[in-house]
Amino acid sequence: MDEILADIQDFQKIKTQPKDKAKYTFRRHLDLALSCLRGVGMQRLVLFVTAGFLVLMLLFPPFHFVTQATYNCGYSFILDPPKDHTAATVNIETLFVQCLIVVIVGAICWFAFKEKD
Repeated sequence: MDEILADIQDFQKIKTQPKDKAKYTFRRHLDLALSCLRGVGMQRLVLFVTAGFLVLMLLFPPFHFVTQATYNCGYSFILDPPKDHTAATVNIETLFVQCLIVVIVGAICWFAFKEKD
């Protein structure tokens, strides 16, 4: 935590200097951004990214049309199903598998970025 505060203070010093003396480098900004994401911040990022993917998958689910055979109709907004098949329905099985995979990958990343005590 002290490293993060020191990085922020250094960044504020650089920012207040005149532009010709300030050493703005991409590497410095990247280091500052990554120092803020270490530890719990990375877990929070994984949580938000996983939740974002789940929301997008629920808003744009896969549709299919079932007769004697199953025809995939692609992905579409939940309130605006594909127009080519009037009886197209949400493919619940595919959506469930996709959500399950995202949750599993999110959980693996969550534990991978867990702070070691």
